[in-house]
Amino acid sequence: MRLLPRRRVRPRTACIALLTLAFAAVVVLPEALSASGLTAVHRQPTVPNGLDARRAVVLRPNRVDLVEGRTVVASMPYNGTNVTLAGLTRAIAAPEYLSQSRGTVVVKAAIVQRPGTSLTVGPDGVRTVRIRTAPGATAYFWGTSARLTLDGVTVGGTSRIRSSARAYLRYTGDSSVTVTNTRFSGLGRPGRHRIGALDLGRGTRASVTGSTFSAVDTGIVAHRTASVSLRNVTVTGAAGDGIAFLDAGTVDASRLTVTRGHRNGLVVSGRHTLIRALHDVTASANGHAGLMVTGGADAVVARLHTAHNGNAGTVLRAAGRVGLADGTSASEPTGVRVQDGVTTTVTNLRATGDTTGISADGKSGRLVVHGGTIRGAKVGLRVQTPGAVVSRLTVQDSDIGVESGARANRFQALGVTVTSAAHETGTGLVVGGGSAAVSNVSISGPHTGLRIEGRDAVVTDTTVNAAGSGLLLSATATGAQLHGVHVFGADEGVRMAAGADRADIVDSTIGGGNGLRIGADDVTVTGGSVQATSSAVVVDSSAGGVTFTGTGVHGTLEGIRMTAATGELTLDAVQVTGAARGAVELDGGTTTVHGSTLQSGGTVVDAGAELHLDTSTVTGPIGVRVAEGVTGTVSDTRVQGGDIGVFAVPGSRVTLSASRIYGAVPVHGSATVDGHSFVAAMPLNWLGIAGIALVVIAVLLMLAARVRERDHDHVSLAPAHVVNRA
Repeated sequence: MRLLPRRRVRPRTACIALLTLAFAAVVVLPEALSASGLTAVHRQPTVPNGLDARRAVVLRPNRVDLVEGRTVVASMPYNGTNVTLAGLTRAIAAPEYLSQSRGTVVVKAAIVQRPGTSLTVGPDGVRTVRIRTAPGATAYFWGTSARLTLDGVTVGGTSRIRSSARAYLRYTGDSSVTVTNTRFSGLGRPGRHRIGALDLGRGTRASVTGSTFSAVDTGIVAHRTASVSLRNVTVTGAAGDGIAFLDAGTVDASRLTVTRGHRNGLVVSGRHTLIRALHDVTASANGHAGLMVTGGADAVVARLHTAHNGNAGTVLRAAGRVGLADGTSASEPTGVRVQDGVTTTVTNLRATGDTTGISADGKSGRLVVHGGTIRGAKVGLRVQTPGAVVSRLTVQDSDIGVESGARANRFQALGVTVTSAAHETGTGLVVGGGSAAVSNVSISGPHTGLRIEGRDAVVTDTTVNAAGSGLLLSATATGAQLHGVHVFGADEGVRMAAGADRADIVDSTIGGGNGLRIGADDVTVTGGSVQATSSAVVVDSSAGGVTFTGTGVHGTLEGIRMTAATGELTLDAVQVTGAARGAVELDGGTTTVHGSTLQSGGTVVDAGAELHLDTSTVTGPIGVRVAEGVTGTVSDTRVQGGDIGVFAVPGSRVTLSASRIYGAVPVHGSATVDGHSFVAAMPLNWLGIAGIALVVIAVLLMLAARVRERDHDHVSLAPAHVVNRA
């Protein structure tokens, strides 16, 4: 007997053969048994983890299972990769799970889509899906790495039921959801861990178009999704938020309407929410905010329209970089509220009837407001954070136009306009922080135009017209600089409180009932003019060094009144005119007048305190009056007193040096005359007299000429009988 030659089996070949047998045992044999009609399987079907429904239809790529409790009661082969709801209902033929009557499918169990499955509702003729759920028998849609398509369908749940049993649609794990022209109602599970009517989870890509949500807990929740696209979506009457993007990946949304929700209309949260487009959003009558941006999210929202929301139109709480453009707000506690954010830009906001138009507080970053109109607010714009910039904003008919708080350092107001009806209470602009810059601002109508409370404020090219006080510098407003400012207040133009030291006013126009009232130290006024219907300048008793240089002062009653007991007042090249009572009235301190022109209808300079007057011109009924016990020096000055040039009250100490004193009584009282002073009664004006004489001579010559014209020349005439034959 001949033996066959022995072959050596290679290890690699043996391994391949064993793997082939194993694959056949695991895959081919069960499929063959199923195809042969056998119900037995080698591996018992299992219930998916996390399933909390008593009954469930579990759709898999190659079969469908019916679950009762924690047991698979039936299983059949089925191609779950492309299924319609109508086809699935017919296939399982289990009315206690799914039933159909014409275009309506009643869902009495949870529909669970396992990875790789696809379910379509709508094109199969189904128009209404009723999810009938009850305590102990919940029903919902749940998919993991699955595909769901809803087109032209109405999906309704049972809203009047225990919250833990309410239905929802939840897809996660890289699922794909497409919803078109679909209506949702009575869906969403409230509670500590809320589930939205349409709940989109990790890695899901979703598109919702032309759909509505009503009487839901939360309309759409997208958390840790890959991308979400919403077009023409409406959520009404949500018990929670209307729409929430929570670390939602790429978001592309437009024409959204979220109204009458109990919480927020639209929520954008998380640094992993990437807003590619978000515009044309209407959020109104929600319990808290129309739009909430939080969790470090960046967002640019165009044409956001909010109204009648319970807390604010927009709340930015610990947000990232947010831009709001061309939005509106109406009748809300706050139009836009910023708290603890990074950078917020609000462009062309139109707010009407809000308590506060725009507010920034907490640890917010930089706020930039450009353009827009705020009307009818208690406070148009309130800023409590540093670095804010407000430009080209118009605030109308608000109690306070713009208010920057004590922490709003480096605040800038550029090209801002604040208007209100005349004689109203309120303030146009409040500057509370340090190093503020106010430029090209126009304020008209409020009781107080501009109030500065912070240090080192700079105000340039600004116009203020107030019903009460034009500009107030509080006790903390040290180092203020006013350049090219035009301020008018019916009561007073500018008032500086004690402590507002080192103020500098340059080339400015100040007017009002009282023009400029100074109670601070180290104040300089250069150029410009001060005008008033009462006292043009009042230096209060608390003031220190005050200097006017090249300023025109016009007071209807009084020019300048000095009441500071220990302060110093310096007038250099100042013109004081128009005062009916007096140009300069001194009740305290020391006053030095140099190179100035002083004129009034009463006592021009009434020195009740120390006076040094030099190289000036004084004109009025009484030029200079020096009170008892007061020292007054007049040097190189021309005093033209209609009645009295210098009135030295007995007990005063008056010195005249190199001056010319005129008056009906040049010097009344005792005075010391030094240098080449000239003291005399008012000289005759010989030039005037000569002019009068010339006028008289001219009149006489004219009369003589008229007399000579009356003497007519005598002309010889021919007799009457002589005929002219020429």
